[in-house]
Amino acid sequence: RLEEPQRVEPAISMLDGGSWSQPMVWGDPYYRKPPLANWLIAVAFWCAGGVSEFAARLPSVLLVLALALAARWTACAWAGRGPALGAAIVILSCSALLDKGRLCEIEGGYTALSGIAILVWLQGWATGRLSPGRWVVIGLLLGAGVLAKGPPHLLFFYGLILVLTVSDGRCRELFKLSHVAGVLCLAALVVAWLWSAREGLMQARGTWASELLGRFAGGGGPVKW
Repeated sequence: RLEEPQRVEPAISMLDGGSWSQPMVWGDPYYRKPPLANWLIAVAFWCAGGVSEFAARLPSVLLVLALALAARWTACAWAGRGPALGAAIVILSCSALLDKGRLCEIEGGYTALSGIAILVWLQGWATGRLSPGRWVVIGLLLGAGVLAKGPPHLLFFYGLILVLTVSDGRCRELFKLSHVAGVLCLAALVVAWLWSAREGLMQARGTWASELLGRFAGGGGPVKW
């Protein structure tokens, strides 16, 4: 359905001896999206012993389930057990996640990764335990989100924490070494992938610039497979 072939074809190519740093769709380099979804699908195929719809869609399902479990676990710190359970049920009954979370598309996993990062931060904020270890986990989750669909989720994440830190008069939290450690982990994931895909980076930059301009100017032209 929809864009599922664009996620499955690179995964099959990877398992057939293709590049894991540069997704390929029907023999052509595919630069419109980062490769995390392709990696997860390829791993699912390998674990399942072959290509199937079930294996292709399993990573999205597990990530959405992880988001609901994270809500149940973390929200107890500031909302209590009942509301935390309610939050998990809301996530699992959300129509958008019910749709995207059972397809091998990017949105379900992307939402889950960024959502878990926010929940882990909120738990630390509510308990006063924004430790370096917690920030490292947050940075890795946010970095994985960049590798899934790019950096837009960072605006939502930092928009939220800026509102809370400013309203509570605790902006100094963002200047602590623990936060710096999280940012470095985020950057390390992205830089590692960019370095591994450096041979096609110039062509990828052109595609990314076109995608970005298309989002702001409207349209964006036909999809080039």
